[in-house]
Amino acid sequence: MLIQWPTIATLIMFPILSVVYYRLAMREERIVEAQFDDAYRAYREQVPAFIPTAESWANRHRRNDRSPVVVAEKNGQAPDFESVFEGSEKS
Repeated sequence: MLIQWPTIATLIMFPILSVVYYRLAMREERIVEAQFDDAYRAYREQVPAFIPTAESWANRHRRNDRSPVVVAEKNGQAPDFESVFEGSEKS
């Protein structure tokens, strides 16, 4: 049985990358919240950010109709995905 031991670089980079990933997720959450307002806030209250709970895992099949995109479309608002990606380079 082969056991892969973490290298020093891995041990150093894990907390750094965890913080960077968290900050990126929070920034993206602010962008989505600005675009979808109350629909996203309602969705965020029902869905955990990083680690799913047992309750959210059991109710995952009902989540699709509460997504910000679906709620916005039901309210007659077409989601504008171009504004979400402003400033990113297009290929």
